[in-house]
Amino acid sequence: MSTRTRFRNGAHKRKLLLVDDQEINLAALRLYFASRTSFQVRTLWLDRMESIRKPKALKSDVTLVNLSMRTCDAANVTKALLEVAPASKVIGFNGADDRGMILAMLRAGARGYLNKACTSAEIGRALATVQRGELFFSPSVLKMVAVDYASGESQPGRPASGALPDRDRKIIAFIADGLCNKEIAGALGLSVRTIEKYRETLMAKLRIRTVSGLTKYAIRHAITRLDSP
Repeated sequence: MSTRTRFRNGAHKRKLLLVDDQEINLAALRLYFASRTSFQVRTLWLDRMESIRKPKALKSDVTLVNLSMRTCDAANVTKALLEVAPASKVIGFNGADDRGMILAMLRAGARGYLNKACTSAEIGRALATVQRGELFFSPSVLKMVAVDYASGESQPGRPASGALPDRDRKIIAFIADGLCNKEIAGALGLSVRTIEKYRETLMAKLRIRTVSGLTKYAIRHAITRLDSP
């Protein structure tokens, strides 16, 4: 079989795994995500927790876990999933932004959260962001979990968020929302190189080494595009 044929057959297609304990929900979700993403969509019906112990079934690039399962705790499911398939990036998925459930998912190893009211563009941004190893949250969730997430405050010598210039806060908000340098540059009317330098300077100023760390900083200090000047 040629490489081109294998690609057409989905051998090299990115995989999205949907996890729920209600089979009828999974059927609807599969159709929904298959029509809105370029991923090969698969499902895992958790009729019992033992279903997670199937490594082949769990091989995916991104895993979407329903937070409002009736028979399973989403945080425990996330932990179990990552034990079996540690390379998968888990995103919580729910119709209501429940702070406690979202925080529990984060502590279990999830990389983000999507509300069921999200747009197709937001779905695409979320999948791409977590695949890069970064965190993804909608602005409303960033603001909601800021008070509770990652209780350790800033390191000695790190400036408080309120002391940051408006431009710095705006760029942090864009990064936390999963936008790439090109998208941020277009939104602010600046060059890509200028945004790259801004990011380097910001990370040095805040003593943060990764984009994931910068996103956590935004969450902790409630820096979102909704509040950016």
